[in-house]
Amino acid sequence: MSIRTRAFLVLWLITILVAGTVGFIIFALNVASSQDADRQRLADTNPTVPVPVELVTTSASGLDPHLSPAGADFQVPRVARERGVDEAVLRHLIADMAEPRQFGILGEPRVNVLMLNLALDERYPKSAKR
Repeated sequence: MSIRTRAFLVLWLITILVAGTVGFIIFALNVASSQDADRQRLADTNPTVPVPVELVTTSASGLDPHLSPAGADFQVPRVARERGVDEAVLRHLIADMAEPRQFGILGEPRVNVLMLNLALDERYPKSAKR
């Protein structure tokens, strides 16, 4: 292999590495910017409570049906307003539906959002105005 070919391959490899790195940096900055905007939007809706991180990020699959109790609690004022239900009633329902750590040590306490929404639909349909 000639020196010109080697030099070309080295330059080509450097170009690919730099382009990939720059692309990743731009992607990471866009994600961070989007998360900051989401965090600010949520903070404006409930300014007295810190925004739980899972409300502005996604799970690896994007299909995780669980939120932390803090994540569910953060949304109580909005859900109570939309459903016409007292906030204390919703907080009690969230506490009842919270799942503990698996085997007492694995993971974190969590709330299955699908099951919570089904319970809310059954007890307090969205169309009901109280």
